[in-house]
Amino acid sequence: MKALRVLAVISMFALVFCSLCGRASATPSTQVLCSETSLGRGQWEYDLTFCNTSNPAADAGFDLYDVYVSISPSAGLSTVLSGTNWAAISDSSTFIEWVSTIPGEAPAGSDIAPGSSFGGFSFISDSLLGPLTFSATIGNPDDPGNPVIFSGTVTSSAAPEPSSILLVMSSLIVLAFFARPEMRPCRSV
Repeated sequence: MKALRVLAVISMFALVFCSLCGRASATPSTQVLCSETSLGRGQWEYDLTFCNTSNPAADAGFDLYDVYVSISPSAGLSTVLSGTNWAAISDSSTFIEWVSTIPGEAPAGSDIAPGSSFGGFSFISDSLLGPLTFSATIGNPDDPGNPVIFSGTVTSSAAPEPSSILLVMSSLIVLAFFARPEMRPCRSV
């Protein structure tokens, strides 16, 4: 029984260690979070937050400065809003691209530094949209002429990350194991 407990503790530490190491050695990456609100009369508002999920220490200087969101199937878009010091370009039906207008990290610039996020990006659609995809451009401090391009799917801001779910579930299993009363043979008197 003790061997199982020791194995459970070692497994938990290994899972936490691997999770942390994976983040520390990660390459520059981004995430776009979205909340969707019905405005009635066939109108939907999409509020976006851009996250530079790069590691602040290992990926210093890899600033997010351009996000292209693809709309498919095409929809009528109106009222495209940008965060402070960001500009929006759109064809009103298939894409919106937001670009930082002041290079560099805040407070001097409007690029999004590693480990930071920035909201205030939104648009209104005349229909409920399916999954949105995005392509984000991150500066490369070692080679400014060759930025890093990261693509992904826009995620609901209410959905937790899969790695977080795995970590929480494994922690609960270990806690449940330790909370279980020990079974000892009954002694007769």
